[in-house]
Amino acid sequence: MVWRQAQRQICNVQGPLNKTHMKKFLLLIILGFALTSCEDQDKTNNDKVKAIDKDGSIEAQLSVKHISDTKDVLYIERKTWVHNVMVKDVVTTDTIPSLGQTRETAENSEGTDTTVTVNKNYQIFITVK
Repeated sequence: MVWRQAQRQICNVQGPLNKTHMKKFLLLIILGFALTSCEDQDKTNNDKVKAIDKDGSIEAQLSVKHISDTKDVLYIERKTWVHNVMVKDVVTTDTIPSLGQTRETAENSEGTDTTVTVNKNYQIFITVK
């Protein structure tokens, strides 16, 4: 009996804990999350590193070069940095199959659209453990 009376009193409070205020508060929180989750369209390469911490890090550079219609070359360069000194630099190359070619629309120097044939590029995904 006492519990039900306490519940009624809490629900009928006209202070900062009433239902209308809670709805507004939740709406504000949801709106805040929505606004902060929007990505700024002007920013590109948000994850691009501007400076490498050379006190203790491993730097890796990957690139793919097209060498023929059927073959590409994958270049991987790894540098190991300890106390601002590069202690190791390893470059590996690997021949990989080409993904072929595709046709895309491009604008030429005169400003007209034309269809061109370009090599397909690999997507590079890196997993860090």
